Amino acid sequence: MERIFNLLMNVNQNDGAIQDALDTLSSAFQYAYGESRFAVWHKDWDFVLKIPRYGYASIDFCQREVDNYREAFAYGVERICLPIEHVHTTPTGIRIYKQLRYDFCTSDALDSRINYRQYLRKRNVPRDEKITAVVMGACHQGYRLNAYWVARMVQLYGKKFAKSFEQWTRDCRINDLHDLNTGWLDNKPILLDYAGFFH
Repeated sequence: MERIFNLLMNVNQNDGAIQDALDTLSSAFQYAYGESRFAVWHKDWDFVLKIPRYGYASIDFCQREVDNYREAFAYGVERICLPIEHVHTTPTGIRIYKQLRYDFCTSDALDSRINYRQYLRKRNVPRDEKITAVVMGACHQGYRLNAYWVARMVQLYGKKFAKSFEQWTRDCRINDLHDLNTGWLDNKPILLDYAGFFH
């Protein structure tokens, strides 16, 4: 982590400048970015570092995720969220967050090399169960959720948990739960991005 802190120590809050700095990392590091943040990880880490993108929105979506994680405890759904915390602020104001790393995201689970659908079928996770459609319909923009992911959540945690999850997504405006923002850790469904997305 210190390597990233030092790398960004004198970098301004500018997406291009942050990306230029990240480009200098060795091949042991990787980074990616979406609409609202950068993610940086090392091959030996069991976590990722998230850095807000400053050129796109005035909202720190990493901090929003921290806030939503705190709210998840009030709803009893924290076990489905990968924990996230603020760990450092550079002298130039770049905020850096740390989040537990997942095994793979749901879009990767659809990859034939992983063959996760077969794993789920062996555990009798039905994709088209009625409750799955109900949960997807009740969540904030739940149509974006993967049916296998939802079915496994209901199978593991039950309908009462699913109801709380639905309410949490609506109340916290978590509307971006597509296959790259949901995933799996230890064969359990998790959210790796639950900030929501809006301007």
